[in-house]
Amino acid sequence: MPLFDFECACGNVDVDVFQPINETKSQETCTKCGLMALKILAFPAVKPSMDAHFNAATNTFVNSERELKDTMKAQSELMSRRTGLAHNYVPVDRRDKEQCGATDEGLDSTGKARMAAGITEPKKYM
Repeated sequence: MPLFDFECACGNVDVDVFQPINETKSQETCTKCGLMALKILAFPAVKPSMDAHFNAATNTFVNSERELKDTMKAQSELMSRRTGLAHNYVPVDRRDKEQCGATDEGLDSTGKARMAAGITEPKKYM
């Protein structure tokens, strides 16, 4: 059900009234003065998924998540042409453990699996 505002000639506005879109009443009585108020479709504000910012990885200013993904894909294709190696940029949801290669066992099992595969751990200096 969409949101409607009812605006009266006296200046009163009744906001955020839920009504079915097919309801024929285009006017309602004003709660302040009793005159007829016009029905206006209300458009609630929607916050973008990403704030505009400078992205150091692409060396550009990006305004949306879609623009960032497109820019990253273009950079990937550019590097493929420059180097001759296939760079296939695929966005990954960092909240998805499987896409990030994490296991339920955690870092201990990951380290053991790397050692079993012959991948040596870097030296840790403290």
